[in-house]
Amino acid sequence: MAHIRTQIRQRFKTVLEASLGAGYEVYASRKSTWNHTAGTALVDMRILNDQTQAREVMGDARARTASLYIRVQRSAPEDELDDALDADDLAITLVVEGEDWSDLLEEDPELMQVNTADDAEGGRTIGAIVLRYDLEYRIDKSDPETRIP
Repeated sequence: MAHIRTQIRQRFKTVLEASLGAGYEVYASRKSTWNHTAGTALVDMRILNDQTQAREVMGDARARTASLYIRVQRSAPEDELDDALDADDLAITLVVEGEDWSDLLEEDPELMQVNTADDAEGGRTIGAIVLRYDLEYRIDKSDPETRIP
């Protein structure tokens, strides 16, 4: 089995790929630069922090809150780019809200923050929207592969 964070990223990838369909390339983790493909949006994700709490006085159970950042990058004519990114936000929000996460997470993912960026230095304007979801899960501190209820 894999670390719970890997399981979370893989699950998000599977759910997003199945629901977003054509026009999106989805990666559970990606660090290299993107070679732009017209008409295709790149979706990648990372868990950038993961906080631990010991809620019980005794025992090894730990409540964890991970921040998953889902980034969508795409190009579009400048006057259409913000609307296209907002549509990506909407599509991802509907997918995440429509999934049952109870077998993996303590609570449904909660959208906590949205950031945007753009770059017009190349021949085409490329924009990005980044959605930060906080995800709560529980593990035994000595077994980060297995979720505990």
